[in-house]
Amino acid sequence: MAAPAATAVAPAPAAQQGASPPAAAHAAAALSPPLARSVSMTLEPLSIAYYCTGHGLGHATRAIEVCKHLVARGHSVTVVTGAPARVFLQQVPAARFTLRKAVLDCGSKQLDPFTVDSRGSLEEYHKTAVAHRDELLAGEVGNRQLLIVQ
Repeated sequence: MAAPAATAVAPAPAAQQGASPPAAAHAAAALSPPLARSVSMTLEPLSIAYYCTGHGLGHATRAIEVCKHLVARGHSVTVVTGAPARVFLQQVPAARFTLRKAVLDCGSKQLDPFTVDSRGSLEEYHKTAVAHRDELLAGEVGNRQLLIVQ
């Protein structure tokens, strides 16, 4: 997991600079020690891509709380999800928060409320993520986020 820490210290674009040192230091305290030192040394807000599955709303509910805290500390957050936009937009302050619709996973297919269709899940995953992997990756890399959370 060292690679994301290295990318997190890249300078933020000029439009994102200007966070107060206490906000950056507070955000850094919640990170792993090497990343915390990097963030507290830069004192710049991060541009974060937060990937959240659209399968069910439990993931979105937890992601909303994380996003609220990140935005409150001066970071810019883009949630990438297949979940309904209203779930996030009603809960997270609009300043420094954006939502990008993308279906990057399919969740599990179920035969009934208690039985996972393993073969169907793998087939759907292949159609959603594997068959178009190169295009998906090229599109996501082009977004130039400094820190990625999943």
